[in-house]
Amino acid sequence: MVPPESLFGIPNALLVLIISLASFGLAGFILWKRVFRLVLLGRKENRLDQPIQRILKMLIVVLGQQRVMQRFSLKDMAGLGHAIIFYGFVLFSISYVIFVFGDSAWHEFSETLLTESGVKFFASILNFVALLIIFSLTWGLYRRWVARPHRLSFDLTRAKESIIIVGAIYGLMFFTLLTEGFFVAAGGTGPAAETPIGEALGHLFINMGITGETASGLQALFWWLHLIIILGFAVYIPISKHMHMVGAPINVLFTTMQARGTLKEMPDFETAETFGAGGTEGFSWKSILDGYACAVCGRCTDNCPANISGKLLSPMHIAEGVKEHIMETGASIINAKTSESTYQEPSLFTENSMLKESAVWDCVTCGACMEECPVMVEHVDSIVDMRRYLVMEQASMPEGAEGVLLNMEQRGHPWSGNQTSKTEWMEGLDIPTFADENEAEVLLWVGCTSALNEANQKAPRAMASILRVAGIKFAVLGNEEGCTGDPARRIGNEYLYQMMAEQNIQTLNQYTFKKIVTLCPHCFNNIKNEYPQLGGNYKVYHYTEFVDELIQDGKLKPVKSVDISMTYHDSCYLGRHNKIYDAPRNISKAIPGLELHEMERNCERGFCCGAGGGHMWMEDSGGQRINHMRIDQFLDTEGETLGVSCPFCYQMFAEGIQSKGVQESKQTKDLVEIIAESVVPEEEK
Repeated sequence: MVPPESLFGIPNALLVLIISLASFGLAGFILWKRVFRLVLLGRKENRLDQPIQRILKMLIVVLGQQRVMQRFSLKDMAGLGHAIIFYGFVLFSISYVIFVFGDSAWHEFSETLLTESGVKFFASILNFVALLIIFSLTWGLYRRWVARPHRLSFDLTRAKESIIIVGAIYGLMFFTLLTEGFFVAAGGTGPAAETPIGEALGHLFINMGITGETASGLQALFWWLHLIIILGFAVYIPISKHMHMVGAPINVLFTTMQARGTLKEMPDFETAETFGAGGTEGFSWKSILDGYACAVCGRCTDNCPANISGKLLSPMHIAEGVKEHIMETGASIINAKTSESTYQEPSLFTENSMLKESAVWDCVTCGACMEECPVMVEHVDSIVDMRRYLVMEQASMPEGAEGVLLNMEQRGHPWSGNQTSKTEWMEGLDIPTFADENEAEVLLWVGCTSALNEANQKAPRAMASILRVAGIKFAVLGNEEGCTGDPARRIGNEYLYQMMAEQNIQTLNQYTFKKIVTLCPHCFNNIKNEYPQLGGNYKVYHYTEFVDELIQDGKLKPVKSVDISMTYHDSCYLGRHNKIYDAPRNISKAIPGLELHEMERNCERGFCCGAGGGHMWMEDSGGQRINHMRIDQFLDTEGETLGVSCPFCYQMFAEGIQSKGVQESKQTKDLVEIIAESVVPEEEK
């Protein structure tokens, strides 16, 4: 694409330089004014650890389009369309540097850099890429405005400004091809005149009688229109939803490097002016950046079990709502700081806001939104930060949440009306406690639900038997074992959580052990990933990991056939939050007579049981019950037993099977019980 020599007698190179500097300078000013200075209002948070891994992740996710393409299928090819547009954008951006800015400064720049054959090859590739982009844009417009799948059915996903961006890209592609065609028609020579579409258009224009100065003038016109769109694009991006083109790579670079189930720490209670996020400065800077990175693609909302079940929560609206609030209040906050005046920030939860208090309480913290997000927005952290504010500053929460927090304060565990002690499940098994033994290889962490609920007590009994068969020296804390505090943390009472966690850390540090093995994924996630924030560093395993290792090492051999047809359910806090998918399946395949089935939504796309985020004790706010929806998915398989590895999942599905009236033919069972049936002699159970 050869640039014209001049415009109105002014050298092209000078004009391009002046206009480009002005445009990019204005774009930079807008970025600072509307984005980066507002992001810096957020709470400080260190995201500079593991720099090499961060850069590699950004390259894989952004340049590799990994998360955009992770759900690609013949049913949903949106990722492919986006990848075509993205890679086209990259190629055309390179071409602008070479052919627009480089050749404007020096006409022989491109041929010197690439050689004549290189210019012809690159320009020819761009011809075909332009056609692919035009096709992808057309298909995308049809999909967003006509077909309208669920995730694109919101007003937010059909903002009119998207038409401006699409129109601009259309213009770039068409003007590129027209510029090349008129260059050929004007008698242009060299590699730029030998591109396939450019040549074809050039001959078409010649046959139409458009040649000589007319063609030369049209070439200059479309070249300048092309440049104006490029520079206009740069200025428009910071004020449009396509800010994600700038925000997304930065957001991916600063994504958490911890396990997904790890919540952010709160500022020190003694120095914090407010608790949680009740306004702009309560959010971390990363949570604010999340909003600017959001592409409004709807993938998060489309996979949110709360939204799918008919509740108000839409993770997309959470990210966009935080950004909306910051953009409405940020400048006033900065002005107040500068002038040392006061500013009364409005509530997050107003009638016209995208943020709704009830939606914040709908979240089951399953992480499905974060798993699907192509730009790695961390929705759950923002939601929990808002819960912290509501609970600790406003004392505003659902009745069920209030009840469970009261139980944890008064009884040391979340279960009301329960008179069982934490050692009752051990009766008749001669289970050693650390109070008696003081030292063991494995500390078996039973958890409140497994210890106190009769239906769940079969799991720790089975695990104890398995450890004995494997010859593992273990002990339990018994009545010294407190609740990890996980429900309090997810509900938003960080103060109560830290009190309970610190007490447990103090207890654990009294004894000698090599490993902690948990029965509950929530306990596992909490102790492994979040206790280190308070100084509790331990080697922690979920029982599925530990048993899988025992089987692989030959220390445990499932020998008895169980004759069970089982469909396995991935617990969110074991699977998505900690990436443990293989261990339970390895165990299942090692058990003779166990026929393993899968639900359509499994592994990374597993569907929550509905108990997370404190919802084990909260009433549903409307719509269908999430656990009932998961039971329907189970009933679509050939399995007769719904296998779980989490006491919460067990309870939710036992209720779901009962409610569906299929208890005569279907059951739920913890995988640890099935392992015990295969490895433990009957008299030892």
